[in-house]
Amino acid sequence: MTHARLNLYTGSLTFLVIALAIINWNLTPESASSWIAAMVTMPVIWVVASVKMKLSKRTKLNEMELKFFSAAVIFAGLLLVFSLAMRLAGTLFDIEMSLIDRARNVFSGFVLLYFANMMPKLIGPALKGKCSNTSANSVRRFAGWALVIGALGYIGAWIFAPISQASILAQICVGGAVILVMLRILYAFFMERKAEA
Repeated sequence: MTHARLNLYTGSLTFLVIALAIINWNLTPESASSWIAAMVTMPVIWVVASVKMKLSKRTKLNEMELKFFSAAVIFAGLLLVFSLAMRLAGTLFDIEMSLIDRARNVFSGFVLLYFANMMPKLIGPALKGKCSNTSANSVRRFAGWALVIGALGYIGAWIFAPISQASILAQICVGGAVILVMLRILYAFFMERKAEA
């Protein structure tokens, strides 16, 4: 994604976040700190994204890293917009907070699923030169499956589990997947060193 396009998307999301936060603030002024936090967070994300994209021309980030960064910035904005829109809908239509929490976390789960699918492509270059191509490909395949299953578990927990247990189950799914990937990477390094010895 080009710097101009990312700047346009991030700027649009910033104005949308600020507008939704102001509307929420007018309807529920007792939660002013939450609305102020949203209004400050998105402009900061916009500035950081702009600076990072300008610096990326000098540091020569690879295409996958730029794609990952751009997606992270856009999804951060979308998460804020979705959360603020859900809170607004909850206030206007008297929707139960547990349903809003579920919807927000299911949306977050789909964001996790997107990044879980993207992570193995970042792991590959990081392993280059540290272990054999066969081992690196095996780690990437394992990481892809583990992270996607963890993200699906996260989504499933927020859809099906009782609200009191959903957060814990979702964290176990994602945390377990991340730990398994880390252990698989360590195992690949261990086996590579053992083969060299």
